[in-house]
Amino acid sequence: MKKSQVSLLFALILLVAGIALSGSVNAAAEVPAAPAIGATIEDFTLPDADGIERTLNSLKGKNGSVLIFVSVQCPVSNAYNDRMEKLAQD
Repeated sequence: MKKSQVSLLFALILLVAGIALSGSVNAAAEVPAAPAIGATIEDFTLPDADGIERTLNSLKGKNGSVLIFVSVQCPVSNAYNDRMEKLAQD
C-alpha cells in the first residue's frame, strides 16, 4: 500500500472510532445523578464476578455495606487494589 493510502485508511478508522465513541458518550450523559451521601438505596440485583445474581439486601453487613465499582483495565483503579483489600479485611 502507498503511504497516502495508509494515511487515508488510518483517517477513516479514526473517523469510525470517533462516531462509535460519540454514541457511547451521549448514552453516558443520560445517567441519573448519584445519590446523596447517607441516602437509602433501594434493593437492586447485579451479577458478581462469577455471574451469580446478588441483591444489595443479601450483601448487607451488620454495620452497612460498601460497594466499589472499578475497572480492572484502569491503572488508577488498580492503584487502589491494596487499599480495597485492607478495607475488606478491616
